[in-house]
Amino acid sequence: MESLIKFVQDEFVAKKEFPKFSAGDTITVYYEIKEGEKTRTQFFKGVVIREKRNRCYRNFYNT
Repeated sequence: MESLIKFVQDEFVAKKEFPKFSAGDTITVYYEIKEGEKTRTQFFKGVVIREKRNRCYRNFYNT
């Protein structure tokens, strides 16, 4: 079952390259928000206080 999950992830999940960062780094990220027909970009800037990694993605928590 795990090999099937890995196959699907490798074939169908888009891989994105991100710069390396760790706890203590100041970063700026953005999120595109769609409201009906309009799209706007919201920027967030903060200091990374923790990072959580998973197989496909990683989360970071900022202040």
